[in-house]
Amino acid sequence: MSEHHQGTAVTDDSSKQNQNEWSLVYEAIAERWPQIDQAELRQCEQSITAITKHVSDQVESAADEVNAAVTEFAPETHSVLEPVAEKLKQASSTVGGSVSNAVERVQYEIDESPVKTSLGALAAGFALGVLATTIYARAHRDATHRRQATAWEQMRKRFGA
Repeated sequence: MSEHHQGTAVTDDSSKQNQNEWSLVYEAIAERWPQIDQAELRQCEQSITAITKHVSDQVESAADEVNAAVTEFAPETHSVLEPVAEKLKQASSTVGGSVSNAVERVQYEIDESPVKTSLGALAAGFALGVLATTIYARAHRDATHRRQATAWEQMRKRFGA
């Protein structure tokens, strides 16, 4: 067999082996959620996160329930970073929910008392302006004291004028 054909055979074998490892996951999903289109599911990236997201988007079950079902039948992960990535993705979805709740709360406060909110924003803007002006003035004052005296200023100092 030529080198090119051997490489193709190895790729095909590893692809088939990977499909076989994930077939248990696909079967478990088909049994638990028969409404999931198996052809679409098999097109997903073969990772716990991708399959969990795909299934969660199509069913009314909680993401944790879907993740537990996928994880139970998923093949052993070979990457040390995958569990860390899973935790980070879960944390980001939690933080995303908290941020959207905070934005909704701010919107509610603005709707309930627009004058009070506007005056608060005006005061905060004024305070930031004063702070920025103070920092700018101090930076330029220090730069002015550090500059070299001009020839005219040196002459005035020498002759006391």
